[in-house]
Parts: sequence; structure tokens; C-alpha cells
Amino acid sequence: MANAPIRRALILDVDDAFSGDLAEVLTDANYEVFRARDRATAQRILTEKKVLALLLGMSPSREDSLEDLRWVKLHFPCVEVVVFNNRDHFRAAFDTMNLGAFDFLVKSANMLEFIPVIDKALDKSTENFRSKLSSACAPRLTAPATEMVGSSAAIQNVQARISKIAPSDAPVMISGETGVGKELAARMIHRLSRRSSGPFVPINCGAIPESLLENELFGHAKGAFTDSGQVKLGLLEEADGGTLFLDEVSELTPALQAKLLRVLEAGTFRRLGDNKERHIDVRFIAAGNRDLKEEMNSKRMRADFYYRLAVLLIDIPPLRKRREDIPLLVEHFFTLHLSAHKVSGKKISTSAMRMLMEYDWPGNVRETRNVVERLAILADDKIITPADIINIVDLSYGMDLPTSSPEPPTRTSPGDRPAENSIPPR
Repeated sequence: MANAPIRRALILDVDDAFSGDLAEVLTDANYEVFRARDRATAQRILTEKKVLALLLGMSPSREDSLEDLRWVKLHFPCVEVVVFNNRDHFRAAFDTMNLGAFDFLVKSANMLEFIPVIDKALDKSTENFRSKLSSACAPRLTAPATEMVGSSAAIQNVQARISKIAPSDAPVMISGETGVGKELAARMIHRLSRRSSGPFVPINCGAIPESLLENELFGHAKGAFTDSGQVKLGLLEEADGGTLFLDEVSELTPALQAKLLRVLEAGTFRRLGDNKERHIDVRFIAAGNRDLKEEMNSKRMRADFYYRLAVLLIDIPPLRKRREDIPLLVEHFFTLHLSAHKVSGKKISTSAMRMLMEYDWPGNVRETRNVVERLAILADDKIITPADIINIVDLSYGMDLPTSSPEPPTRTSPGDRPAENSIPPR
């Protein structure tokens, strides 16, 4: 066994005694074992460590465990799941197998008998990624960490809606405040769609002068303008066979909205200065941080254009309404920035994390990323405290900052430490 390739497994179970014993047995069998007690930690490990076998212990609340299984099969569809229960229960076994579990086992002291089943589950998962299913596996495996980090019910609902919407070619309207991740959601839809091998072309309609925006979108024919000595392809043609993402769509003029409506309805357009009508195959995704229905009611957005774009709707909630996602986002960005700037050994104290959770984050996820990057680079000590936050990033707006000395980092004994959660970013 010593020369066999290392295999990876994740144990997701609140039963620390069982998961600890099983981890020891699998480690002796040349497995690299990770442990988690909650879905957020499991999400991070499945994504970062590329674990392909999940060992799920059923909790006393059977529905919670079934929901964990549904979540894994939704976001990591090619990962095989072996379910462990404290007793042989026909209904529980039937439900888990019906939801896509690889096998259902009863917890026992003789854990060596589990290894052949876990081996088979891992082999099956590996084959999933190597076979015709690989294109369906890879995008969802990377999506939760690289695009939309979070374990809240709100963000899980958004991810589930994205997965449901992606296979369609219908236009999508994404709403949400600045910085919540609207473009990231659009990229997820594209990557999970049949158009994933085609181009994803984003354009910020509010960042390009009105006089140039039409030319950027539609392109122009040779000789259309003075000194236009050659054909210019617009973004519509660049997106042919893929997805065009119109960010800040409410900034489009009514005249330009009318021209894009023609493209949406007929799939045809004309370059500026050209009489030839051209056909394209493009999926439209639009986004805005204003109330787009209010824009329509105020006549700043054409009603026919709005309704043609808003066939499928996604609303991404602001970070202050899903505060349970803040620690996961902070840890995620902290790990990324420590690696990017070649910094090691730093950790965020409990009191500092508490302060970050109390902040309202008006800039949402984008602001979180920027703040965490500053902390990763500029904090002098290995343990980041509230004092570092006060000195390095000004989060004082709308907050009651502590005036006393920051508390020292809490030391925990090995028995109190949740598996994986307390390991510092590497």
C-alpha cells in the first residue's frame, strides 16, 4: 500500500468520534482524508482539494442530511457520495439512493469493511471526470469557489436558479446592488450552458460614451465613416455562438434599445453603414443595479425591451442580508491574496472576524475582496486583530468600533478545534 497512489476523501459528519476513527482507518489505507462538520467547509474542501469521494454521515435530522446530499449532487454532480447511518433504515436508504448516493452503509466498529465500497465510489467518480461526463463535471466543480462563494440559503437559491436557467437559451435579467457579483453569475450561466465552448462577451453600457456605443455593439462597414478604411466587427458578431452580457443595461438610449430589440426578436442586425442584414446566434444576459421596473415605469427603459430581456430573472441579495457568508468570503479572499502576494502564516482573529461581520459592506463582495487584500498585505503581525482593521481599512461608517485593546487570539485545544475550519490559509 505504501507505493499506491494517494486517494482523497472528505468526511462530512457532525459525529466527531466516528469521523475521527474512519479518518484514521482511511489514512492507514493510503487515503488523504479531510473532515468537515458543515456544508460551507465541505464546499471549500471539495473545490480547493478536488476531492471526488464524499462520505456523508446522516445527522439526527434526516432532512438536513438529505438536503446536504441534494446540495452535493447539484453543485458537484460527478462526486460520488457514500452515506453512513447509525442504523439500518430502509426508508433512509431508499431516499438517499433515490437522490443519487453511491451506497448506503450502517456505521459499525469494523471500519475496514467500508474501504472496498469507498474505493469503488472513488473509482466511479474518477471515471465520471474522464468520460463523456467530464464537460458537465468541471464547470460546476469550480463554480462555487471561483465565482460565487457562500453557504447561506439565499446564495444557494441563486446557485440553484443559475443551474436551472443555464441550459435554456432564453434571455436573462440579473438584478442586484453594485458589487454583488452579477457578472460572475452571468459567467456561471454561460459556463454551465451548451454555449460554454463559445465566447462570453461582456460590455459595460455605462462605461462607453453614447456616441461610440452603437459602433461597439454593431460594428461598421468599410467607408461608413471618414477614415473608416476597413470593416469593424461589433461585439454582437464577436459573441456569435456564445453569450453577450449587457451590464448596466439601463444606460442604453431608447433608440439603441429599439435596435437591440430587433436582434433579440429576429436574430438579425446590420453593421453601421451597411445594407446587408446578418444573422447571429447569441444569448443575451443583462444586468443592472437600478430598479429596472422603475426605469421602465419612468420611460427611461422601453417596456418591450425590458420584457424581452426579462424572460428569466435572477436577483442577487446584498451581503448585509446574508451575513453568514461573510466569514467564508473573507477566508476565501484571504487565502487567494496570501498566495498571490507570497505571504504566509497570517490568520484572522475571532474578534477581527466579528468586526468584519458587523460591517454592512455597501460595496458588497467587490469591497470585501479589496479590504481583505489590504489586510493581507499591510498587517504587520501574524494575527490580524480589530486594531489592524481600524488602522488599515476605514470601516467606521455606521459601526461602533471598539475602544478597548483588542482581544488576543483565542487558543483552542485539539479536541475543541473543528476539523479544517481552524487551519490557517496556506
